[in-house]
Amino acid sequence: KFRLNFFYNYNYFFQKKFPYKFDILSCENFLNPYTNINLLLSRIRYFEKNYPKRKIEVLLILRKPFEHLLSLYNYSVANGAVYEKLDDIFDFSYFPYASNMNKNKPFTITAYNYKSLIKNLKKNFKVHIFWYEDIFENHLSIKNFQSKLSRILSKDFEKLNDSNFNENNKSRNRSLSKQDILKKRIKNFKLKKIKLIVNKSYFKTRFSVKFKRKFILHFNKMNNS
Repeated sequence: KFRLNFFYNYNYFFQKKFPYKFDILSCENFLNPYTNINLLLSRIRYFEKNYPKRKIEVLLILRKPFEHLLSLYNYSVANGAVYEKLDDIFDFSYFPYASNMNKNKPFTITAYNYKSLIKNLKKNFKVHIFWYEDIFENHLSIKNFQSKLSRILSKDFEKLNDSNFNENNKSRNRSLSKQDILKKRIKNFKLKKIKLIVNKSYFKTRFSVKFKRKFILHFNKMNNS
């Protein structure tokens, strides 16, 4: 609860003394369409003001942008009311210093300015950057990441073994299949009771080839300029 308030609730009242002990304070997708880099930095600086003897370091795990977008979209369909294709609810407008105000388009290119995020974090903190795909490529890569994390934190973790990678653990938080996503999109559409005729073929794909090309073009232009 505290972690969610810390990163997402900007009316949250901070205590002068941080009430918890921790090695890592984590938050998934902490830079999202409803936050911005300045608010994020102010949150992290809270620890500098209250714990001047502790050096703040940021462990940044990035994911390939389009794969991340699809994962976020699938989650929004499965746990929310999204039924539209990404083409219709993605905003290619860029808002570098403000929240995304287009509530009809919950996904935005703003969240994928990796270059700006890394630059601003590095100006203020020591930053360790990892890629999600590299970490979770296989058992060995996960163990390798654990070793690197241990060195960064100067802390020994319980070593992973083969039993940690059994089928039961693999099945945790398993993503929905494309067919499940299709069925849930149709269900979400019906629940909204919109007076709109939509052909069933609309639900067969989550995005068009044209949209993916446009997304990649915008991402590359924003991060390579």
